[in-house]
Amino acid sequence: MEIFEEDSIWTPWFYSTPKTPADVYPDLEYNYTLYKLFAIKTWIFPWIHNKYGKSVDIIFSDRQKNDKTYVTIKLVDGDKIIDMSNEEKREIEDLIKKYNTDKLKYVLLEYPINLLTKDNRKIPDTWIKQMFKFVSVDIGYNPYICDLGLAIDLHLVPDYKDLFITLTINISDYLMEMYDTGYIFRASKQVIQKWKLEPEGDKGLYKYVGPKDPRLYYLYGSMTDFLLNLSIYGYGVIYSYLPPDDFGYRHILTNNLGKINFNILTQSIFKQDRLDIIVDNLELAIKICDVIDKSKKEYLYIDGKIGFMMSKQLPTTKDLHEMIYKTDDEERPYTISKLITNI
Repeated sequence: MEIFEEDSIWTPWFYSTPKTPADVYPDLEYNYTLYKLFAIKTWIFPWIHNKYGKSVDIIFSDRQKNDKTYVTIKLVDGDKIIDMSNEEKREIEDLIKKYNTDKLKYVLLEYPINLLTKDNRKIPDTWIKQMFKFVSVDIGYNPYICDLGLAIDLHLVPDYKDLFITLTINISDYLMEMYDTGYIFRASKQVIQKWKLEPEGDKGLYKYVGPKDPRLYYLYGSMTDFLLNLSIYGYGVIYSYLPPDDFGYRHILTNNLGKINFNILTQSIFKQDRLDIIVDNLELAIKICDVIDKSKKEYLYIDGKIGFMMSKQLPTTKDLHEMIYKTDDEERPYTISKLITNI
């Protein structure tokens, strides 16, 4: 289709133009429906949003040529018309030709990229695409997954626009709820067994059913983020923020971790402002979180009552029997610690 106007794209859709003024309300012949125009917008939106941004919209206008009135397309961002090159216009024309088939019985619910959690963390697009196949939509709409999202047939629904908006909102809300709960695709047997995951159906979807404890995923943002890390590395990391250069708290925390037979040297490392603790199962992770809480309370109790505090950094643990922990100091990674209080 030739481009006739600088800022518009002419489509193959038209209706016959009345030949005389007497034909005020003629039976016009349309080769399209309003539903088809709505549908094509949904199919070419992914390309437009990727090219120009999510705020850009499609505006349809009527343009007359000879005895027909054609539907033309403009792209707008607010009240500003997008200036497109001829190449970009041809790309949109090619998309219209591609989808101007029986496919236009369907509208596209595209993958909701840039979906945010309740605390404004971005949900990974790869996870969204994995979960989209598990979104439940009435089979009467003949849904199917394609490379752009979820296609559904609404051409027989009178209020198709309202239903489209409702489905879009409901699907986004459902995905956010899944992300907050903890869903992953194709988890390893080790992760399933050690982290209380149960299958949802028989297509590789797993749901976390353990206690919802924010201490587990504090720095990850959600239980799903924590589980995704587990799937990649086989273990998770519990973080405990530290008071700046406070060796008293480090001493108490190290001592309490030793009481539960936790290997402080091989499974944790003190950094400048936090302690990273490696955990490979849910039971241990909860226990570690409890120890951290207990240690914070103990430290608040003895703060100001420390009579003697000694710590010394060393390059090796050889021949040492005092309480010791590991830091991220490359030259002297090991610290011995002694503490005496006035209590």
